[in-house]
Amino acid sequence: MKKLLLALLLAVSAPAMADKFIVERAWTHDLKSPYGADTWYFKGIIDVNKDLAVDSSLQVTQVEGSNKVSNRFDVGVIPKFDIYGPVRGRVRLALGEKWSSTGNYKTYAVEPGIYGNLGAGFSASLGYRYRNSLDSAYKDRTTTLRTGIDYA
Repeated sequence: MKKLLLALLLAVSAPAMADKFIVERAWTHDLKSPYGADTWYFKGIIDVNKDLAVDSSLQVTQVEGSNKVSNRFDVGVIPKFDIYGPVRGRVRLALGEKWSSTGNYKTYAVEPGIYGNLGAGFSASLGYRYRNSLDSAYKDRTTTLRTGIDYA
């Protein structure tokens, strides 16, 4: 319970400290299950310099039909590098913890990607996330393709 309260405190205070704060809502459907999931993401990013950022995120998910709830909190470091012209690369490395009805365990994630400015305040990104449990007793491997258009 103390860890969950700490995660919530960080999520609430992150907008004041972060260079960028993101709130996102997503509905997903697992092909192996008849149920979907309603998820809220809260993420704060601090740009240390042009080539390095750190972040923290909180994810709260409720599964439709079963009303199972799971929460994730993680912190990451994001080195960034030039690729060609306006295109840059990044690799997010993160450690976290998941709390759910099936158990509490630590996780890690590796997220390579590219991004670039499109002009007029727009930027585009393309990436991939591999996330897994550090404890082999929990089967929590996920892979995610990430795409986005941002306006700043």
